Amino acid sequence: MQRERTPRRRMRTVLVILAIFAVAASAVLIFRAVKSAREKAYLASFGTPAGTVGGYTVPFDLYRAFYLNYRAQMKNSMTDRAALDRAVRARTEEALCGLYGTVSLAASVSLFPTDSDVKVAAAENLDAVKTYYDESAMDFTQKLEKEHMTESVYAYLLTVDALEEKLFLKLKADGAIPTDDAALLDALCADGVLHLSWIWIEDGRGERHEDNRAVAEEALAELKGGAPYALICARYSEDGQMDASGAYLCYGEMPKAAYTAAQGLAEGEYSGVLEETDGYRIVCRLAKDEAYILENFDDLKAAYQSGVLYQKIEGARDGLVFVESDYLRGLSGEDIH
Repeated sequence: MQRERTPRRRMRTVLVILAIFAVAASAVLIFRAVKSAREKAYLASFGTPAGTVGGYTVPFDLYRAFYLNYRAQMKNSMTDRAALDRAVRARTEEALCGLYGTVSLAASVSLFPTDSDVKVAAAENLDAVKTYYDESAMDFTQKLEKEHMTESVYAYLLTVDALEEKLFLKLKADGAIPTDDAALLDALCADGVLHLSWIWIEDGRGERHEDNRAVAEEALAELKGGAPYALICARYSEDGQMDASGAYLCYGEMPKAAYTAAQGLAEGEYSGVLEETDGYRIVCRLAKDEAYILENFDDLKAAYQSGVLYQKIEGARDGLVFVESDYLRGLSGEDIH
């Protein structure tokens, strides 16, 4: 099973009533005018730098897209607004470093987002998406707004995707990503692919993150008490795409910390409770079937090669730091909308 995660506003005489209505109406108009001016200024700020990652300038609308999507994911499990803002900013900065890690690694082999073939591929993908929405009678602009994106942000993300594909081909051609089938089969039969299952306790709407930790600890205690893994997985796990039979996964197909923990497990062994931003996971490593690997070699080979690329991107990302601009530093979480 492959996994490829927004006017409020009675008296003695009619004159008094009319006067009050006139004042109230004036106040509402002023409020609307001020609000409209502020909103226009905010929208105009989308091109303002939110900060830098390495030598790359991060426009505010790109930062905003990541920030608002992560906040939507995390807000149900965090009631402290200040703590939520800090956590979302940290998650956003990490994601941006990963994005520019791709750009940085590509630059190290003389590939750039401005390359003509990269720009053409990104433009073609954008046109294809727009055509799909038109033919499906769906509103593309509305979809972008729902995802807190401007079209320029979406186009840039498509550009990085196209750049990553070109980088992948370049690294394979240079030998930095293995291509020999015999070597790849050996890698997959070793630790290049893991057969894993997990119990996933998700932070649902209105659920507190720490309360779900207790649920995960309860599941772990039952496993330690001798309960069969399949039984506990079926009883507790909230991942509809994963059951006790597991899936064959390569690096990059699940959260890094969970995958790293799984690498240290023996077959049939399970991890402790692993905390993630939106829930808790208990990973179980299962025995591998080499016949399955042979039957699914092409898919597993591609996943493994992609995992090698992700590790190289992470290496580039680890040398990058997000430095926020004065403009972003002056915004509260409520200001970002």
